[in-house]
Amino acid sequence: NKLQMAQKMLCEKHGFSEEALQDAQGKWEKDPDVAKLISQINDMETDAKQGMFPLVPNLAVPPALTKEKMLANIRQKHEKQLESLTKITKTFKELPPAKKRADQWRVMVANANMQAQIDSVNDFLKDNGVEGGTKMWLHVYATFQRDPEFVKELATIEKQFSDDSKKILADRPSAMDDSLVGFLNDRIKRVAPAELSMSLDEAKEKGAPVLTLVLNEQTDGAVL
Repeated sequence: NKLQMAQKMLCEKHGFSEEALQDAQGKWEKDPDVAKLISQINDMETDAKQGMFPLVPNLAVPPALTKEKMLANIRQKHEKQLESLTKITKTFKELPPAKKRADQWRVMVANANMQAQIDSVNDFLKDNGVEGGTKMWLHVYATFQRDPEFVKELATIEKQFSDDSKKILADRPSAMDDSLVGFLNDRIKRVAPAELSMSLDEAKEKGAPVLTLVLNEQTDGAVL
């Protein structure tokens, strides 16, 4: 199974046998620090299955990153995405009919959205003197996702973004099909490459249809 494969790869990477790894697991499983880490990892799995962003073990939220600043950052990211969507839609409309391909437009929008996400996160962390990149941002987001007031305000922001996106898309050329609206709404689930296979397996077990979009510009994740 996947766990055994991961264990084998770990052993090969660090140059020890699977038996040695099992012995070490038995030796250290009751150590307080190891037990705490195992518990946190189990919590991550539970959160992921419930549709929550998991908390990264042993990572604290920097005091500089408040809930209000995170919400403001999300608003700023959406503003950049809407600006890109408007420009791309205008550019696409001006193309000759023979060159208007919906798949090409989708890729353009996807790349612009991802670039806005990357730029927004990097600028936000830099302005607040915080390191850690996307990993830190997602951990902070996951932490605040447990706060009802944050979730309530976030839902308002996401709905406004979805509504604004649909207004722009209402004037799109016919080659841009209705499925593009779904790409921009808040039902998209983002997963890291390591989680993608597990998510697909889970969807298969449920018999659920899945649309997967992997972006060329994105180096640390995919969109499911």
